[in-house]
Amino acid sequence: MTDAAAISAVHRRWTQGDITALRSGIGSGETLEQLATALGRDPIAVMTMMDRLRLRF
Repeated sequence: MTDAAAISAVHRRWTQGDITALRSGIGSGETLEQLATALGRDPIAVMTMMDRLRLRF
């Protein structure tokens, strides 16, 4: 990933569809790495959103 692409991915807004996919993935037992890959996001960004939404594995 280029620097510009990495910066863009970090600042990309979470859509309702992203949040729904995150909740679904957690419910399906996916790992953090699998969720991050499926959402096209950094694992730290996924964990941050999980904390904001008070979601747990």
